Amino acid sequence: MTTQISNKIFQLFSYNFIYFLFSIKIPLNILLISVVISQSPFSISNSFYYIKWLLLIAIVANGCLLLLANKDFLFLRIDKLPKYFWTIFIFVQYLIINSFYSVTITQSFFRTFSFILLLILTLLIIPSHIRRLKLKHLLNTITYIIVLLVIVNIVTALFLPSSFTIWTNRLRGIFDNPNTLGTFNLASMPFLLYAFNINTGLKKAFFTIIISLNILLSLVAFSRASILGIAICLCVYFFFFYRKLFYLSILFMCLTIVIIFSSPLLLELLRLADDPFSMRDRMWEIGLLALKKNIWLGVGFGTTPTITNDIFQFTLRGITDFNLGKRFANIYIEVLVETGILGMFLFLLLIFLMVNQSIKSLKYKIGNEAILVKCYLSLLAGILIHGFFESFILSAGNTSSILFWILTGLCLNPFKFEHLNER
Repeated sequence: MTTQISNKIFQLFSYNFIYFLFSIKIPLNILLISVVISQSPFSISNSFYYIKWLLLIAIVANGCLLLLANKDFLFLRIDKLPKYFWTIFIFVQYLIINSFYSVTITQSFFRTFSFILLLILTLLIIPSHIRRLKLKHLLNTITYIIVLLVIVNIVTALFLPSSFTIWTNRLRGIFDNPNTLGTFNLASMPFLLYAFNINTGLKKAFFTIIISLNILLSLVAFSRASILGIAICLCVYFFFFYRKLFYLSILFMCLTIVIIFSSPLLLELLRLADDPFSMRDRMWEIGLLALKKNIWLGVGFGTTPTITNDIFQFTLRGITDFNLGKRFANIYIEVLVETGILGMFLFLLLIFLMVNQSIKSLKYKIGNEAILVKCYLSLLAGILIHGFFESFILSAGNTSSILFWILTGLCLNPFKFEHLNER
């Protein structure tokens, strides 16, 4: 009897272990939750900082072994790969070469290595699993994790005073700062909009409430860049699905801009009067000054925290010590300074090809596939504007970056969609 029980336990353990190895959904969920915790203000965040990297390495290593064992992947014709895949490959190769010329070589190599791991996970491993896993199940899982995080942030705002920053009284929720929360709100929008679009009845009403709460969170966080990004995202979404609302949203945005800039009181309340860029413009000056050292190759991918750690330059420009070691809060200036003119050209080419490939794919995608791509294009539009004031899409250890690249891989994958149009 004891032997039979032990055999059953062993079989159950073996089955679940093998399922875990061959599944991407469970490890991806654990990774997402780990990344969120690592970006929280709680004491355990330091431990999860290392856990998330170990998880990412383990998932990618396991995924690569499964890909190599997949005959369909091995015989995938190179000439069939989308152009943006080649641009990503060239961009990554450039980042590796660029790291040798970095002002901090170890920092550049770590940032490059982590970014490569993220790309392998989101652009190859996850799309390849769609043949075995229904895409709608994966999207549902990610979406409900986002819903859970939105609800948790709302609860912390209502019951935990510590979820607001002390000096500015802005909501940061379970994240380390309000801008991180705002960026998450932006990156989560396409998943919520997609769920809203494909559902009916009570589920549609539920996602309407969650989308409203998500927007409310960004407003209470007072992340102006994220609010702007979400507004652009919704405008493009309305363009695809609700044309009348699109025109109304454009009119509303224009009226809002006119009202704000014609009212000194509103300019003061929105912190647009004295320092509209919140010292970002002075950070950009420091970056462009560092770029002069090597205008073609830049100072090294991922070295922004080193460049912005110069107390003399901060004192000279009247920047507070709080910004020491922070990023430039502008993805375009950050890429230009870190990777030079050559890297900036490749980055802009990559963005162009991603947008172009998405628009082209709408010609042959139907049903839920087309809805997903349109939601992705809405996010891309928001991120392109948001990028003038924040930078996150090239950071592998960032929740918003992971969500963005997951959606990129699902919308622009070289493999076939399966089961997405099934209800």
